[in-house]
Amino acid sequence: MNVLKLITVCSSILLSGCGSNAVSHSGALYNDHIREIDVMPMSGGKYQVYIRGNNYSNQSELRAQFKREVQAICNSAYEVVKMEAGEVKLSGYMKPTLEAVFRCE
Repeated sequence: MNVLKLITVCSSILLSGCGSNAVSHSGALYNDHIREIDVMPMSGGKYQVYIRGNNYSNQSELRAQFKREVQAICNSAYEVVKMEAGEVKLSGYMKPTLEAVFRCE
């Protein structure tokens, strides 16, 4: 009986998928439109950031989250080396993306 309850709980967690799965370095998400955040350290004190929104997100929301992530890592002194806005098609919908490289000053 306990095994069945555990399977039910695990299944409902895996199938829910309605909340954001993004993990933020800043400790908070801009809003629930952000679905994915990846921050990867690079050589030379640089970081690469990838942020993906939902199909109803816009680039300004992704840029606001980018700013929060960078400030959580660098405080207020940073330089944006490269930034590109884009889109990916997932589950039949176009979803906005933001890719950037920055370095703390």
